[in-house]
Amino acid sequence: AAFNKFSLDAAYSGGSLDIISIRGDFLAGNFRKNTKIVLYGHAGVGVFIKNSDDIMNGNNIEQYGRSETDFGLAIGGGSALKLKGSKLALYMEMQYDHSFNRNLAPASFIPIKFGIMLLP
Repeated sequence: AAFNKFSLDAAYSGGSLDIISIRGDFLAGNFRKNTKIVLYGHAGVGVFIKNSDDIMNGNNIEQYGRSETDFGLAIGGGSALKLKGSKLALYMEMQYDHSFNRNLAPASFIPIKFGIMLLP
């Protein structure tokens, strides 16, 4: 499962776009115990929850705030460096996320993530 949240400021004053994605991912890679570096790919499906504020241009509202929840897909890959003597690994990955929108602008973005993962 994955959870992402980020915000974007609009070119005009007073506007922002928040995107939350909740997904289930399928991982494929060589997770055997005798490898030190793991390369893997992943794909997932889930929902993208998008909220936008009113976008102002001076005292005029250019666009009223909206909120919607849409179906989305993700595909990506990464690598993990196993920590000696444990099931933990340092990882870095990149993925392409795309949501199928009804009203708001299409949401496609490429997050780069890093951290610690628990290996199977």
